[in-house]
Amino acid sequence: MARKKKTKPRAQPKLPLVPRTERDPFCEEFRCLLEQERKALALSLLEMVRRTGYTAKGVAKVELGEMVPTVDFASRLARSIGYCLKVVRIKTR
Repeated sequence: MARKKKTKPRAQPKLPLVPRTERDPFCEEFRCLLEQERKALALSLLEMVRRTGYTAKGVAKVELGEMVPTVDFASRLARSIGYCLKVVRIKTR
């Protein structure tokens, strides 16, 4: 009889977050969009965790505006609610 190979549970990525030190208009707008769309789609925090692959703590901290997500995390959050992030060049002059 063949033995089943034990598989380790999939480790969740470490929180890719930066403590928030000052208000960033983009982060506020993203946070509000995330919160509104998650509620409109009736997605639970656990469903967001499943869709993004990150921890509930990380998702909640971003949604509450307590932490700033990395680009990868923000991209996954956006995709989880049906959006995508786009990087565009802005004129500085």
